[in-house]
Order: sequence, then C-alpha cells, then structure tokens
Amino acid sequence: MFADVRQPLSELYRTLAEYLEKAELIPTDLPPAVPSNDGILLEASVMKFYRELFPLVYHQAVHHLKAQDFTPNYKSCLKDHTESIAPYGTIARKMANNVAQSFETTKVLLQALTLGLEVLNTTDEIMSRKEENSDSCRDALLRLYYCPKCLGIASNVKPCNNYCLNVMRGCLTQQRTTELDLPWSNFIMETQRLVKEVRDGQLPNIGEVLSGFSSVISDAIMYATLNSPDIATKVSANLFLLFINRNNNNTNYYYCQHLTLYIRLR
Repeated sequence: MFADVRQPLSELYRTLAEYLEKAELIPTDLPPAVPSNDGILLEASVMKFYRELFPLVYHQAVHHLKAQDFTPNYKSCLKDHTESIAPYGTIARKMANNVAQSFETTKVLLQALTLGLEVLNTTDEIMSRKEENSDSCRDALLRLYYCPKCLGIASNVKPCNNYCLNVMRGCLTQQRTTELDLPWSNFIMETQRLVKEVRDGQLPNIGEVLSGFSSVISDAIMYATLNSPDIATKVSANLFLLFINRNNNNTNYYYCQHLTLYIRLR
C-alpha cells in the first residue's frame, strides 16, 4: 500500500513546501486588505490527497479485492464521489484545517522575519553612509558589547534591555531615522505575539502538524476499515455497475451517477 500512496503523498509535501518557499520572498508591497485564499488552497491540497487515496483504501481495506485492481474509470468515479461518501469521517477535514492554519501562520511569521531582516540591513546601510556623530555612536555600541547577553553568558542573567534600547535610539537619532521607532516597536510586538500564540497552542504548530501526518492518515484509514459496510453501501448508491458478457469474457463497465442508484448485475 505504501508504494501506491507514495505519489499522492509526495505531491502533497511538494505543494506545502512550495507554499513555504514563496513565503521566504521579500514582499514587494503591502499585504492586500482582503484576506487571501491561502487557507482554501491549502485545504484543497489535503482533500485532494485523500481523494487520490480513496480508491486504494476502498480496494485494500474495504472491498478486500487483493487480486484484481479497479479499472481507471472506476477509480475516477470513486475519487469524484469521495466527498459525498465521506470514507474518513471528519478526520480528513480536521487535518486540512490544521494544515491551513499552521502553514498560514508560518507563512506570516516567515514574511515578518524576512521583512524585518531587510529593514535592519537597509537601516545599517543608511547608518554606515553617514559619518557625522558616528564616533559617539561607535563608542556607545562598544560599551553595549559588554552587555551580558551580547557575551553569551548564561540565559538566567537578564539582558540590559533598557540600555540596549537607549543606545540604539541614540544612534538612530543621529542618523535621522527615529521615524522607525514606533512602527518598528509595533512590528516586534505583533511578531512576538504571533510566536507566543503558536508556542502556547492557541494556533496549530507546523512542526506538530507535520510530525502527526502518519498517525492522522493511519486513523483515517482505520476509520474507513471499521466503517466498511456503511462505505460500501454509499459506494453502491453512487456508482452504477453493469456487467456485460462478450465472447465469454467478462468486461466491467462503470458509470458515475450523481443520483442514488442501485447495482444491477447481468
């Protein structure tokens, strides 16, 4: 079963990886006022994985046909009706929601860190261009070096936070960049708040979501196995099966139907 599930699982991981890679790009403009459709796209990627998985689950865990594989048309029918059959209960949808929330949060955090790094680099470049009053600023930065935190002393020693802020404000004032103080402080506060919400479990943690993929997928397959009679009934209600005898060879033709139908055997 693992060999057959490898392709849809690899596609899911590739989609999620590409999503995060785009988040590392430096934003060229302000984010749109209207919420993005990232969550919808991420949920769709997860649900697509479960659709691709359903024919395999139905064949191995529900229908117990190990000798003969389903035809491509029949597999397509199963995939098209996965949502109405709901073979995984609510497990697939919950996983999709957790993936969407955790990856959206991570994307925002990555963009914030990338943008913050760009602001710091730009500010440093501006400060290095000007030489007026740079001696006093250099002296202050040299004194700041002896802050315990800067020397990598044990974490239980509190950093001289106020002194650090005063030195940086003084240097920025000399370079006429004090306009950054308020928006930068707000930026830091919001970034810290986002990190705290993830750390405290208020938002799904991307690491925990990814590490739990195998157990969640196993739970979904187990749910389908335990509810196989109900799933088989729903499949029969959504698919029309017609057996035709031709030259003493049984050929199976499968047709998708959106209405409730019964299985006809000839």
